[in-house]
Amino acid sequence: MLYIEYNLYMKILIIGLVFLNSSFLLPLNVVTYKAEEIKPTYKEVLVEVTAYTSSIEETDSTPFLTASQTKVRNGIIACPRDLEFGTKIEIEGKIYICEDRMALKNNGKFDIWVESKDLAFEWGRRTIKAKIFD
Repeated sequence: MLYIEYNLYMKILIIGLVFLNSSFLLPLNVVTYKAEEIKPTYKEVLVEVTAYTSSIEETDSTPFLTASQTKVRNGIIACPRDLEFGTKIEIEGKIYICEDRMALKNNGKFDIWVESKDLAFEWGRRTIKAKIFD
């Protein structure tokens, strides 16, 4: 009789555990980790930045195609040859993506793609701090 009561007791205990909060079933030594915010790293540099358009006199024979073989669009920048395509550069609070290259004679400078010559002239030539992200 004691055996039957013990089995009944165990069945009731198991059924009760199933209906309880699942956190009760976790072992006591479970450790939870809070996800930490990953901050990107960058270096700040003083650079010369100009602007260019897709006119043939400012580009090569494919004025609407970048050196990385993407179409020109807002947010594209021509970079020095030592930066990899896809590198992000922040200039005056805006993020640009390196998808084009500067001519060898201008290597070391940056050139932002813009839609019109008016915008390019408005930008002009600036020497400013930029953040180059890793």
